[in-house]
Amino acid sequence: MLNETKERLILRRLIAGIYDFFLLLGVWFFVGSFFLVLNSREILPPYAGLLIAFLSAWLFFGYFWNKTGQTLGMSVWKIKLVPLEGSKISLKASFVRLLIVGCTFLSLGTLLLFSFFDKDGLTLADKLSKTKLIKL
Repeated sequence: MLNETKERLILRRLIAGIYDFFLLLGVWFFVGSFFLVLNSREILPPYAGLLIAFLSAWLFFGYFWNKTGQTLGMSVWKIKLVPLEGSKISLKASFVRLLIVGCTFLSLGTLLLFSFFDKDGLTLADKLSKTKLIKL
């Protein structure tokens, strides 16, 4: 039988991720508008837009993860990101985590199933970024 705390933590991750996705949409609209104005109201090439979107997402999550370990969605659902080693989340760890979380999003959450097979309940993003989510 699956561990109930793992199931609940995955549910919290998903719901907090939905909250944060809507916040990130706001950031993307703001950043996109800024660059649209800078580019004389001409649409940027797709590769530039993707790069700007990724960098703004990295800055958004990296700032919150490094500062408090929580985004707004994470604080509402009482979960916190902590490093497995050290006292703060590094920029490298936030970069790796964001890449894997993006892949998790694109795989419709199937990469979260990794946590059911890990003895500590860590996901692939946790393992590769050397961080973990804890319940407060």
